[in-house]
Amino acid sequence: MTLTSNIFLLAFAVLFFAGCEESTQPNEYSNQLVVSAFLTAEQPIDSVFVGRTGNLLEYYSPRNCAITNAIVKITLVDTVNPAFNVTYTLIHDSNYPGRYYSSSVVLPLRTYLLSVEAPGYLLVTGKTTVPDTFSIVNRSDFPDTVTYDPMMPSYKLNWTSSRNYSDYIGSVASIDSMAADIPSDFRTADDPKPDKISIFYFNSPNINSVSIIWLAVNYYGRNLVTIDAVDYNYYDFLRQFIVSGGTELRQIRYNIVGGLGVFGALARAHNSIIIFVKP
Repeated sequence: MTLTSNIFLLAFAVLFFAGCEESTQPNEYSNQLVVSAFLTAEQPIDSVFVGRTGNLLEYYSPRNCAITNAIVKITLVDTVNPAFNVTYTLIHDSNYPGRYYSSSVVLPLRTYLLSVEAPGYLLVTGKTTVPDTFSIVNRSDFPDTVTYDPMMPSYKLNWTSSRNYSDYIGSVASIDSMAADIPSDFRTADDPKPDKISIFYFNSPNINSVSIIWLAVNYYGRNLVTIDAVDYNYYDFLRQFIVSGGTELRQIRYNIVGGLGVFGALARAHNSIIIFVKP
């Protein structure tokens, strides 16, 4: 799976736990579909995950809660003539239960519809419009290799404007599977490993530059530095966890009908930057 697929697997786990919490009575369990579906401009459809809610007493596992027999469809909308809509039926990935994908490439500035059917569950539907593509314009300003120092001078990232987006989100992602994590005064030896992906920039629309925060780099080795232009669905979902710290699960807002979850879209900047970080 791609890097964006792994990002949205985390979102799927968050949605599962949110579904566990959202019952009308303290001991009431509501079995519903949980859908985490994201489209990335100019990339194949590869980040759609379908599962179910679980009661609070069962051990959580994406595999245990995956729905493997769903009919998942993504429809490309023709706003001029709906008769020319194109529907893609996604394939279930047997290596990653609950994941559905298609080789069809997502087009920027186009609207897509989601449909998920599974025996014993309500029909789940959703709608999103993909932001336009854009580019980082000063890639050459960044070195190929840096020696890690959280107090080192920052580098400013500049990019062109997207369209039809809600916000920009900047992130750093470790792309070396065996990379060592960077020691931190904020963690102890008993703490879990830091996240492979960390956000260093959020909630600033109409601004096309930002300084990289080196404290956002959690691992030595190769790190991908990039900016995403996200649609409102993804922005509204993500900001609930960044602003509130993910503690107010009962306040989660979903943008799909018939289940729990989110159907969103993003465009990742062209010319994303890879920096090798050494001790």
